[in-house]
Amino acid sequence: MKRKISGALALIFMLTSAVLSGCNKDEGSESTESSEADVLEATVTEASEAEETEAQEETTEAETESETEAETADEEAAESEEVTESDNDNDTSEGSEAVGEMSDAELIAEGQAFFETACETDWSFHVGCPYTLDYSSTAENSLGWQFYLITDEGVNSLADVIADYNEVFSESYANDLSEIFLESGGRVYALDGERGADIYYTGSEVAAITERSDSGITFSVENSYSGDDYTGENPYTETVEFSVEILEDGTWRAVQFTLPY
Repeated sequence: MKRKISGALALIFMLTSAVLSGCNKDEGSESTESSEADVLEATVTEASEAEETEAQEETTEAETESETEAETADEEAAESEEVTESDNDNDTSEGSEAVGEMSDAELIAEGQAFFETACETDWSFHVGCPYTLDYSSTAENSLGWQFYLITDEGVNSLADVIADYNEVFSESYANDLSEIFLESGGRVYALDGERGADIYYTGSEVAAITERSDSGITFSVENSYSGDDYTGENPYTETVEFSVEILEDGTWRAVQFTLPY
């Protein structure tokens, strides 16, 4: 389109030159001059119309591109919303579906591993300390017991300690952490107590499932000992309950638990 306009302008220039040149001729050339003027006027009109057509085409193209971009943006937003809703649905049901699809034998194996994790976690919080301590910085409780400063980043209160403990144990599980951790001056301190384990303890086995649902499982656990606390003789086994709750994301938390050693 731009080449057509340039050609028209060039033709205008040539005709204009011809007209000017013709002004020096005799009166017999008047008919030719009139014809050339008509051609010049037609050419100018054609060039003007061409410019208007080109402007209209550019405006139409811009409007079409804008409408296409808007439609594409709307489609992408709708697809994104559908994907998000699908992900949320999957997150909500994943844990329940996983438990519902597992056999008792598979759940017992999972229960065995989680029971051992619960034992290790409870032991680490009650015997010794799971955090790094500064033994040169201490605080005392009302009974005169000495506690040591926890220096781990992000652990500055009893609530922080409980939050870590609740990575394994349910919030509904009663704990005694307030007796072995102490808040003071905007920091938290640990008692760091020590004790020996039951020397007669030989192991625990998650033996059976006594109750199961999409929201929780109760296991029976058999704790075995090589002798009693009085004579060190007479091996025995005690059966206790161990229960877990299942969160929406499928993770487990211990609800009913007793450290067997």
